[in-house]
Amino acid sequence: MPHHADTLTAAAHEISAQVFEAEQSAGAEDFAWYLDRIPGALARLGVRRPGDPVSRDLHQGSFDVDERAISVGVRLLATATLLSVT
Repeated sequence: MPHHADTLTAAAHEISAQVFEAEQSAGAEDFAWYLDRIPGALARLGVRRPGDPVSRDLHQGSFDVDERAISVGVRLLATATLLSVT
């Protein structure tokens, strides 16, 4: 069985040509607690509007998500699921 991160990476490349590895950060550091009990992996989904030069913090009132990213996230998780069961 492939590593969960490998499955997510393969799914991301299958649905989009715009895939890259982000620098490691302390964001979602509590996710590790889940991984202590259940195997898994974390993917970050870019939600900034194309051409927007401003990086808005997720935890600020000025945060503005490009809602088209939601369908990308759904396709990523569905594709990863299908890859993991075949």
